[in-house]
Amino acid sequence: MTIFPVMIDARPPWLGRTGDVDSLLLTSVGPSTLLRREHEAVAAVSDQPLTVLTEFAADAAYTERLCALGVRIGRVFPKAEFAQALARLEPSDWLLLVNTQFFPAAELDLDELLRSLDDSHAAIHLVAMETGGRGTKEYVQFDAQGAVERIQRYYDGVTWLRTSAVACSLAPVGALRELLDRPFRDLSTLRESLVSAGVVSRDLGLSAGAYDLREERGLLRLNERVLHGLASDRHVAGFRRAAPGIWVGRDCRIHPTARLYGPLVIHSGVTIEAGATVIGPTTIGAGAQIGEGAIVAMSLVTAQARVSPRVVANCHVLAGEVNACPLGAADGGAPAVIEPREETPSQTDDDRLAARRRRHMALKRVADTALAAIGLVALSPLLLLTALLIKLTSRGPVMFRHAREGLGGKPFLCLKYRTMEHGAHGKQRELYQHNAVDGPQFKMAHDPRITFLGRWLRTTNIDELPQLFNVLMGQMSLIGPRPSPFRENQICVPWRQARLSVRPGITGLWQICRHERAAGDFHQWIYYDMLYVRHMSFLLDLKILVVTLLTFGGRWSVPLTWLISSHKLLARHNKPHALRRTPLTARPESAAVPERVPAGAV
Repeated sequence: MTIFPVMIDARPPWLGRTGDVDSLLLTSVGPSTLLRREHEAVAAVSDQPLTVLTEFAADAAYTERLCALGVRIGRVFPKAEFAQALARLEPSDWLLLVNTQFFPAAELDLDELLRSLDDSHAAIHLVAMETGGRGTKEYVQFDAQGAVERIQRYYDGVTWLRTSAVACSLAPVGALRELLDRPFRDLSTLRESLVSAGVVSRDLGLSAGAYDLREERGLLRLNERVLHGLASDRHVAGFRRAAPGIWVGRDCRIHPTARLYGPLVIHSGVTIEAGATVIGPTTIGAGAQIGEGAIVAMSLVTAQARVSPRVVANCHVLAGEVNACPLGAADGGAPAVIEPREETPSQTDDDRLAARRRRHMALKRVADTALAAIGLVALSPLLLLTALLIKLTSRGPVMFRHAREGLGGKPFLCLKYRTMEHGAHGKQRELYQHNAVDGPQFKMAHDPRITFLGRWLRTTNIDELPQLFNVLMGQMSLIGPRPSPFRENQICVPWRQARLSVRPGITGLWQICRHERAAGDFHQWIYYDMLYVRHMSFLLDLKILVVTLLTFGGRWSVPLTWLISSHKLLARHNKPHALRRTPLTARPESAAVPERVPAGAV
């Protein structure tokens, strides 16, 4: 099987039609171009020359600029000639078509496409899923009098499964031949045409989504992500590190009075004149010029662009001759504002918190694995005896396996000893009117589905012991929020986001601190889960584990201040923000504190 890669280049109107860069593939993002970034993923699955399909009339100069980037280019032709180019290929060949206008938010793994191929020769599409503003879409139902009757919430990627764009398609030439008499517009219409022609197709979702480069803010968000990803790098090929967070190419002329704040990538041949200010995250393309006294903040300057003196540009893509720039951000929102500290540290508080959390999660995983293995060996006689008693006293399997949401919302089968009669889970809907607790959970004082042995297993919490296997497999932790199915996790958006940011646990803060069980304590469930995620530490985990053993699995509650001091609770809520920033988008990438280049450093 021979795979021929094809990249579809576009020229958004906001990118400009003057200068050396007038298409997405030729645009510099960070230290590289979009062409080179996309080609890195393509080269991993195909060694064939790259074909570029353009949405505009390509001239010889455009082709020369593509070849100058060090990528092996086979042919360049407009979309109107797609059918003729397709006719030159063999029926057994495959086309890998990459849509440049939708850049994956995570690294593009095209090996997954090849792993998805089977004998059916189905077409495979990498699709970006449609998303809501906060990861959800909500619909309100009203009764005949106009009163709110019901609110339904749909979560992205779980109950809301709709595609917004096709980022990449792998299709057999034999199937594409059926479409030669139809005009080729984009990958979305190609996908629809293949399905309507009876070609078997399969969609693979981009879990992290994609940046929509048809819009200016999409390219700015991508640039922001790339530049912040360079924060820990000290060596970038072709650039020298002039200061922390600032990389400069060859033959640049930067006036000593210019003020630079990282993260910044300045390509070769750039001129920054006296009194100019550049604030990151910003990329300045090769040969660009920033005029005297100009201010460029959180923007992308294309190659050979000319920013006139005293122009103020904030959150925009600057191409060609820039004599004026609209105020405000590219998405129409408020402009991004940076208020640096009096003493600029090398990391933000958020950076340090994220690094500390990563260390904690790694250490916690090692401790979980060791303790779970020791526990399974030590408790093996009890586990075998319990399994035997369940088998002898009731009909059905020994284990109850139920789908729960784990870290990042990834589903897994949570293991418990079966404490109910076989098939009891399907009868839960019939008993909802007897639910004794609030919120999404279900509990009855005298649940008729529970077996005699099951009541004793629940009272002693022995039914939870098989979850040590989940811990050993990395699906759960010893300490964390209670593992819950999607039905329970969908009620509160911030609560869902918080509890799915860590692995669920066999025991946790809620289990040992809750004290309103009889009245229904869903509000406490939310409160203690959020507190645990906010104050998560190795010491807190150790305290929870010890208290769980001393209280026999939370048989009685303990004061919260035994685990988290009042001083920490108050300090966390009252801590002032040292760095305030109005985000570029509703869901920004993590920001770094700007670094200034000392005068005369470059």
